[in-house]
Parts: sequence; structure tokens; C-alpha cells
Amino acid sequence: MLSKQDHLEVNCALFPDDAEIGILHPCLMRIQVNPNMVLSEYLALLIQDGGIVLLQLQLMSNATTIDVIYSDSLKAVRLPLPPIQEQGEILAWISQETKKLDILLAKVRVSIDLLREYRTALITAAVTGKIDVREEVA
Repeated sequence: MLSKQDHLEVNCALFPDDAEIGILHPCLMRIQVNPNMVLSEYLALLIQDGGIVLLQLQLMSNATTIDVIYSDSLKAVRLPLPPIQEQGEILAWISQETKKLDILLAKVRVSIDLLREYRTALITAAVTGKIDVREEVA
């Protein structure tokens, strides 16, 4: 059960137009958009990462928990829908900034790995007597 104070992870995926027809799992909901009003990628971003959909659903819920999200509840959600061109610009900006963050994250991970190697090498050197750490400990 999810209380209103808890954080729920919302998963959203874009379904390719050329995918074969099939039956959705009962826990999945398919949303079709008017391509003249909203970019699918923009809507997916709002649902997946924006938190705006979940927050509204939590506020609409009369109960203390959300067991199921019904399509009628989802229809009542209000979303910021700027013009298509602006949606594209927002997506491009987010993509550019995400790439910058990914580069920084990769650098941090490399640094962490190097620091772990240095620590291991330092411990090995101290244990094998290659460096004298007795004065540093005292």
C-alpha cells in the first residue's frame, strides 16, 4: 500500500507505431495522444520523471493509499502543454543537459574506481611493510 507521503516509481514507455496488436496486461494503461497537440516523448517525460501526474493522482485520491489508477482518474489530470515547437525545445534542452550530467557522472565513477584502487594499494603497501605508517598512527 502506498501512503500519500511515500514515493511511487512510475514507469512509462513509448510503444512503437509498428508494433503488433496485442493485449495489454491489466496493470498497464495505454495512452494515445493527438500528435498535433503533444509529443509522445514530452508526455512520457511528464509521466516518468516530472512527478506532476502522480502528485495529482495522490491529491485526487480520497483514500490514504492508491491501489489502482483508473483511466477516469488519469483523464482528470491536468498537464502543462506548451505549443509543439516549445515541447521539442524542452526535450532538446533536457537531452543536452542530461548528456552533460552523464559525462560528469562517468568522471565521478572513474574517480571513485581510482580512489578504491589507491586505497587497496596503500593498504597492501602498509601490510607488506613497503611503507612505514607507525609514526602516522601514533
